[in-house]
Amino acid sequence: MRRKTQPGRLFAEKITDAYLALMLSVFLLWPGIDGYTKITAVKYRLFLILTLACCAAVALVYLELLMIRQCRPVPFRELVRAIRPAEWLMLGYVLCSLLSSLLSPWRADTWLGLGRREGFLTLALYAAVFLLLGRLARPKKWLLDVFGAGMSLCCLLALWQLAGGNPLGLYPEGLRYSDAGKAYSGAYLGTIGNTDILAAVMCVAVPAFFYGAWKLRRYWLLAPLALCLTVSVWMDVSAGLLGIAAGLVLPLPLALREKKRRAAALVIGAGLLVVFLAVLLLPDLPGIFGEAHALLHGQAEDEFGSGRIYIWKNVWQAVKERPLFGGGPDTLSRRITAYFERYDEARNTVIRTGIDAAHNEYLNILANQGIFALLCWLGALGCSAARFVRQAGERPAVLICGSAVLGYCVQAFFGISMCLSTPFFLIAWAMLENRESGRQK
Repeated sequence: MRRKTQPGRLFAEKITDAYLALMLSVFLLWPGIDGYTKITAVKYRLFLILTLACCAAVALVYLELLMIRQCRPVPFRELVRAIRPAEWLMLGYVLCSLLSSLLSPWRADTWLGLGRREGFLTLALYAAVFLLLGRLARPKKWLLDVFGAGMSLCCLLALWQLAGGNPLGLYPEGLRYSDAGKAYSGAYLGTIGNTDILAAVMCVAVPAFFYGAWKLRRYWLLAPLALCLTVSVWMDVSAGLLGIAAGLVLPLPLALREKKRRAAALVIGAGLLVVFLAVLLLPDLPGIFGEAHALLHGQAEDEFGSGRIYIWKNVWQAVKERPLFGGGPDTLSRRITAYFERYDEARNTVIRTGIDAAHNEYLNILANQGIFALLCWLGALGCSAARFVRQAGERPAVLICGSAVLGYCVQAFFGISMCLSTPFFLIAWAMLENRESGRQK
C-alpha cells in the first residue's frame, strides 16, 4: 500500500524536480555569450540564482502551510532523531567552515571566495543542495533522461570543437581547441569550461548512464554514454579516465546477482593487484604509470602529475601553518607565493600563474577549512559508502547514484572543486542518501 504524501511534501517535491531539471539542462548547457574566459562567472551566477530560488521557495511553502495549520511543527527531539549521520556530518562541515571563515586572517575574502568562487556562501549552498535534495527530492528516471540529453548536446559540441570548429564562438576569435596552451591559456571543451572540470562531470555521467541503461533498461542512455566516453578518451585527462574506470568497474560486484558477487569481486581485486605489481616492478612505463612507478620507489619529481607534486608540497606547508581551521574558504592564493611560468606566444611574454587550489579536493579542504572540516566531509562520504555497499544490490537508484559518486570521488584526488562541476556530484550524492532511492519513478 502506497503511503500518503504528507502536506507540503508534494509541493516541495515539485520545486526540487524543477530545480533538478534546470540544473541538469540549462545550468549544464548555458556557457554565456562572452566565451570561455567568462564561463565561471556565468555558471556561478546561475548556480546562485537557481539554488537560492529553490531554497526560498521550499521555505515559503512550509511557512505558508504552518500559517494555515496544514503542517505541524516538528518537535525538536523528534527532529534531532530524524537527522541521519551523513546529515549531521554535513552540518558539522558547514559549522567548521564558518569557524574557519571567522578565524581567518583574510576574513573578508572567505565569504564569497577569490578566483575559484568557493567561499563560505558557496560551501553553505553545496550543503543546502545535499540536505534539501536528500530530504525532499525523489530519484526519477526522467531526470536521468534529462541529464543524458544535456550531456549528449555538450559532447556533440565538444566533438565539433575537437574536430577544429568553434561553434558558439567560445574560443578567442580565430583560435581553436588545438591552440590550447600555445595561443591561449588552458584547454576548454563543451559547455562546462576547462577540460579538467569537464572530466569531473564525465565521472558522474558515465557510470550513471551505464548502470542506468543496464538496471533500468533505459537503453537509449547508451547513446550519451558512448558520446561521453568518446570525448573523455579524446581529451585524455588522466584523472577523469581514472575516475570513470573506478565508477564503472568497482561497483560491478554489487550490480550482479548475489551468487556472482564474490567471484566478480575476486576477479576485480586480482586485476587491481596485477596492475599494482606491474606499476611497482616494471620500469620505463609510459605517462602516469611511469610517474606512479617512480613515486612507489620514493622518487617524487615536482613536474609529476602536470605539476601536482610541486603544488602539493607547497600546499602542505600552508597546512602545517594552520592545521585546525585552515586559512579560510578559498584563500589559498593568499598563503602561497609559489607559481608556474609559461611562455605566451601570442603576447610574446612570460606569464606567471599562482597556486589558488590544491588540485586535490581533500587536501584543499584541509588547507582552507582545516582538519575538522575534512573529517566531517570524509565521515559523511563514509556513511554514504556504507549505504551504497549495503543497498546497491537491491536498489537500482542507489547503484546508479553511488557509482557516480564513487567516480567523482576518485578523480577528486587530482581535481578541483568548482561550481561548474561540483553541483552534479552533490545531486548524485543527495540522491544516494535519499530514503526514496529504492522507489524511483
